[in-house]
Amino acid sequence: MGCAALIVVLGGCPTSTPTVSSTYPSDGAIGAPVNTQIAAIFSEAMDPATITAETFTLHQGTTLVSGTVTYESVTAIFNPTSELAPNTLYTARITTAAEALNKMRKCGGCPDELPVVSAHDGNGLWVIPALVAGILAVGIAGNAIASSRGNGSLAEDFVWTFTTGALPDTTAPWVSSTVPANRATGVPRSGNLTAAFSEAMDPSTINTATFTLDQGTTPVSGTVTHVNLTATFIPASDLAPNALYTATITTGAEDLAGNRLASDHVWTFTTGVTFTKDYFTQEYTAGVDLGFKSLTFTPDNSFNFFDAAMNDPVTAFLTTPAAGDNITSLFAQTDPVERSTSGISFYGVEYDSFFVGSSGIISFGANAENASADTLAQHFAVPQISALSTMDARAGGKVSITTTSTRVAVTYENVPAVGKAAGDIVNVQVELFFDGTIRLTYLDVIASSGIVGLSNGPGTTPADFVPSDLTSYNTSGGKTAP
Repeated sequence: MGCAALIVVLGGCPTSTPTVSSTYPSDGAIGAPVNTQIAAIFSEAMDPATITAETFTLHQGTTLVSGTVTYESVTAIFNPTSELAPNTLYTARITTAAEALNKMRKCGGCPDELPVVSAHDGNGLWVIPALVAGILAVGIAGNAIASSRGNGSLAEDFVWTFTTGALPDTTAPWVSSTVPANRATGVPRSGNLTAAFSEAMDPSTINTATFTLDQGTTPVSGTVTHVNLTATFIPASDLAPNALYTATITTGAEDLAGNRLASDHVWTFTTGVTFTKDYFTQEYTAGVDLGFKSLTFTPDNSFNFFDAAMNDPVTAFLTTPAAGDNITSLFAQTDPVERSTSGISFYGVEYDSFFVGSSGIISFGANAENASADTLAQHFAVPQISALSTMDARAGGKVSITTTSTRVAVTYENVPAVGKAAGDIVNVQVELFFDGTIRLTYLDVIASSGIVGLSNGPGTTPADFVPSDLTSYNTSGGKTAP
């Protein structure tokens, strides 16, 4: 590996076209380390044969920077052959010749739609798709990656710039948190291990050699993935019951500047006997019993990811919706409506924007604009929150977004249920706390059916899915309004 590298990430059109979801350094960044890898992450698999030094380039002014290009774990990396010059402006480019694995020339259902670009600032924060000028790469359906300029996508090369600082990055990364937590007991036998890092890592160094799991002296077979700041170990089969396991991230794991962990990060946990994973999702078919109740989901480093608590009764929304932005009229133009905000975390992944749907769905990520929850499979298709999937704000009521210093709240007031009688209305508020906590508060709820719950976006209904009983959670904890 050279002294610096460049990574690019693509995401997609409303069906399957990929997009570039992040880059590092971000567009316009100042003070980038001269020895850093420059990173970006694809939303889906690209054809490695088309990710080359011809389709991914770096320039200092008009001078082409010499380097090599590799593709690893949905990530393209430009690796300069020598350290970048200090205090210098650089221009990175992805051309339209980059393609995804499926080379069909049109995206089913949206042949004229083009993806957009967003950027990563290297500290776990993602810059939203916006007026980022110029990146272009051909995606999973053969459509070209285009920049978003507010007046529609343009089929042109994607270009972004950054300026180096005076010094190299010499700070070693570290593991900031793990799931399961160190010395955890009663850990579910099914599920994955995750390790969150302090900064963006080189994906080529996150693998089964650097992320291991052992039962005693016996290695556990599995696969390792790396997305954003999180590495995941996926065991090939369920773990043994009542067994002590040791997980290790070795010093072979490196950040984008080539800095290794200062020492191996080791933690242990003990499995339980049996476990039923809670997906915090319930499908109602004969009445929704959430009226004047509040559900709080607090991240707790467990395999369920959240601890759930119910407060009953509640008499008012804890974030005042009157101070929010009324977005109801926007559904006639676009549904869902995208809202940009920094610091939103859902299932441990940070987002700089989210989508609010007229049907009571709040979704995240590259395919969020396609979110729906008419069925459980659709609910689990993408990361999303289903406040009540049978709402229809286009038919009436009000939807508003309120931002405070601690959270963003989306409030549905007097929204009718789809195809129901005039008196069937729903009043619910979804609060997204910046610490990752989610709170759903229901007032009047007159509806006979719908899906309510959380989804981390596994793609379809999990094989071990068991419906939750949302009103069975203990009445405890929960955040109070500041």
